[in-house]
Amino acid sequence: MPTAAAMGTDILNPDFDMLQKAGLRDGKNPKIPRNKFVMHNDPFYDMGDIILVPAANPDWAIVYASKAGDDGTIRINAQTYTDGEIIRAADKVIVLAEEIVPASYLREDPVKNIAAGYMIDYMVEMPWGAHPTGSQGYYDVDGDFIRDFYSASKSQAGFDKWADEWIYGVADHEEYLAKLGITRLEKLKANSVLGYSSRIKRGVR
Repeated sequence: MPTAAAMGTDILNPDFDMLQKAGLRDGKNPKIPRNKFVMHNDPFYDMGDIILVPAANPDWAIVYASKAGDDGTIRINAQTYTDGEIIRAADKVIVLAEEIVPASYLREDPVKNIAAGYMIDYMVEMPWGAHPTGSQGYYDVDGDFIRDFYSASKSQAGFDKWADEWIYGVADHEEYLAKLGITRLEKLKANSVLGYSSRIKRGVR
């Protein structure tokens, strides 16, 4: 794909091409392109150099969905960005769904679905699976959690301490939710009519 989006960024810095540094751009792995990008002169409008980037061809994709039909059909309530393309590009797809619902329900409004069941290999029903970000219609973003992470990750030591508590310090998703606590989760939970939490103060400086 031709693009100019990464011009002037460290994406083009060869010091950060970790696959090259690891010697993996030798053509032996069909999933790894020989080059991270190639500069090419614009042949259409003579606008100078543009970047050519290879297509992503992952072995696995892990995608979060608001709803998954019991046949694997996927729906995301919010903006989907490149979720549909990622599903189509990957050899295998795991979906983490807020809830699994009857496929007949999703078929009532198929334009809202981003992938059919035959494209999905594994589904995991995982309530609160998008935390600390939000899930439209289910719960809001946990701003306090993200701010704590941001503050902790300003240093390697701070991040390591945070990771020991919130990543390595919990055995599984259930223990993670238990550590957050029901009071915190209920505060984030969306009102079923409004679609967002009515318990969070907004617009306060």
